[in-house]
Amino acid sequence: MSRTETYRKLNDGKLIAKKLGRRTVIDFRAGLAWLASLPSATFIPKSNGPRH
Repeated sequence: MSRTETYRKLNDGKLIAKKLGRRTVIDFRAGLAWLASLPSATFIPKSNGPRH
């Protein structure tokens, strides 16, 4: 995920940021909750070409 997309998610309230000294970090539990809310990936098996 890009920095821009991260800031969009923060502005949308989908991620939560915390201050750790001078650093801004993503709240771990909020990040896991957001990750769990994403749909599962599906993969289509790649064919190996015609069989003889």
